[in-house]
Amino acid sequence: MNNVPYYKLEDVRVVARNDKIDYRSRKVRRDIDNLGYEFRDIINCLMHLTELDFYKTYYYENGNIDDAYRIDYPSPIDNDENDSLIY
Repeated sequence: MNNVPYYKLEDVRVVARNDKIDYRSRKVRRDIDNLGYEFRDIINCLMHLTELDFYKTYYYENGNIDDAYRIDYPSPIDNDENDSLIY
């Protein structure tokens, strides 16, 4: 596992602030819906990521590159619980 993100976290925040988030698959969209998150939740979560949340970078055969972060985020379904997410 590498320990350096491919993308700068500040660049991720800029994309999030501009509402330019791209879901790479239908599974991602389905997981978001099943957990009860709204688009604003996704933006807010991305804005709160820190370098310490970095998990790993994924390199795909089609040339896509994704950085993954682990974060505990308040559940929209149960306000007393956090969801452990890998973004």
